[in-house]
Amino acid sequence: MYLNNAAAIDVYCLTLLSLKEGLISDIEHTNRIITLRELVAPDNRIIRALTSKSLVEPMSLDEKNIFDLKELETIEMTNEEKKENQYLSEDFPTNEIQNGSLDNNLDRYLFTTKQKGRYDTFWRFHQNDPDHKPSIPHGHSTQDKKFVLNPYTREVSEGGKLKEKKEKKQFIVELWNNKDFRECAWENLTLHINDPGHKQVALRYKDELLEKTR
Repeated sequence: MYLNNAAAIDVYCLTLLSLKEGLISDIEHTNRIITLRELVAPDNRIIRALTSKSLVEPMSLDEKNIFDLKELETIEMTNEEKKENQYLSEDFPTNEIQNGSLDNNLDRYLFTTKQKGRYDTFWRFHQNDPDHKPSIPHGHSTQDKKFVLNPYTREVSEGGKLKEKKEKKQFIVELWNNKDFRECAWENLTLHINDPGHKQVALRYKDELLEKTR
């Protein structure tokens, strides 16, 4: 089993948005793209071509233009998007997530795996992490919170020190192929970005890429 196109494009666009917002380093970006290439089918020409270019240049000229053009400031947003942006700017001015500061609908920020991974543990992804290390989101072991999973690179750390073995490929594929988890990833990343408008741009870019795979 491999990542489906929707999952692969979500991983790519989440990574691109994280890089644009300065939430990840160039090294982390490269590691994510390398991992993404390992998880997609060898004959998936569109995704493999996209990731090949990304390894040479983290953001292509077209992608830089997508985020940087002043025209983006005039993009019409729905009332729901405006409300979300206002909510974020008022409640999270320093991009720090405080316990109890979110609305009552916490399900969209929370995801717990139904299967155990390599280290015989379930992984829980939640909104209470004020940091973005090693990734947004990152999973905590339900048995031992010192164990942390980066779902983009499969890396597992204990107390900040990387473990020798990564999480299983099949486990990560099934995780990202789960639409609920991908929605959780987008929601949690939104809480950490400085420019909420960048998320809307990334989502539109995602739709464009998905259209090319149809």
